Amino acid sequence: MKDDITKSRLPIRLRWWLAGFLLLAVIAAFSYSRRDSDREELLQDLVDAGVSYSHPYYGDPYSLSTWRAYLPGSKEAEAVNWITADNHGRLTPELMSRMKMFDELQFLTIKGQELPPESYYDLDQFQRLGVLSISQAAIDENSFEAISNLPRLNSLHLDHLTLPGEFELRGVTFPALYRFSLIGTDVTDDFFADPKRFPALGEVTLNSKRTTNQAVKHFANITTITRLNLIGEQYTDEVLETAEGIPSLNVLHLLDTAITDEARDRFRESRPNVILVIEDLPTDSPFHHSVEGAAE
Repeated sequence: MKDDITKSRLPIRLRWWLAGFLLLAVIAAFSYSRRDSDREELLQDLVDAGVSYSHPYYGDPYSLSTWRAYLPGSKEAEAVNWITADNHGRLTPELMSRMKMFDELQFLTIKGQELPPESYYDLDQFQRLGVLSISQAAIDENSFEAISNLPRLNSLHLDHLTLPGEFELRGVTFPALYRFSLIGTDVTDDFFADPKRFPALGEVTLNSKRTTNQAVKHFANITTITRLNLIGEQYTDEVLETAEGIPSLNVLHLLDTAITDEARDRFRESRPNVILVIEDLPTDSPFHHSVEGAAE
């Protein structure tokens, strides 16, 4: 009798299991469809705003796995790995906030956008970001802190930025940063004082009217430095004296500096294996004007 009751209940239980499974499937499908709809809507809004984007490149176009990656509905086909907002478009704070759904983003360029510093506070949502370029903008300490929380950030370009008058960073580090450009962004020598801030730094391009030869002395304490690009007359012969003591240095590029021929010759004798490039561009050079504008 008990076996008969058990047998009669099995189909009912099975139906409940099937009903529950179907319900979960419907919810998942709806959520996925809603997610796709939100992403497609955002991409269209970015295009309408003049902001460009690109999908990842998945290798050999003749490979079956590559074609499979581009099939409609696949995760790879919907991925966005590169976004560029330059002077030809207008990236609003609202669009910037919605971009957080692209957590797969690897390259981000923002140039000449009238965004408040608060718009950059959530940059650490892009945990896969490897290259970040921000120029002609205003940022603050919290913006820097968000940038420092990007674990895969390898290349950072912060050019022609407006910083607050009282600017101080404490405990902010860039653990994976290898390439760093600061052109026309007026940080001070103290920005580089703590070698623990840049444990992997290899290449630096620096043009700041508030930095001096002391910045190069700080670079000497970063054991991974391989290339220095310094721009501005504030850099004198003392730079070469300091650079002699940077064992990892391979390239030293000095543009429109106050380096003398005597100091140049001494450096080449002392470090013949280091590539030393010293350039003084003519005043009618377009690049020379851009350098002057960055230092004003």
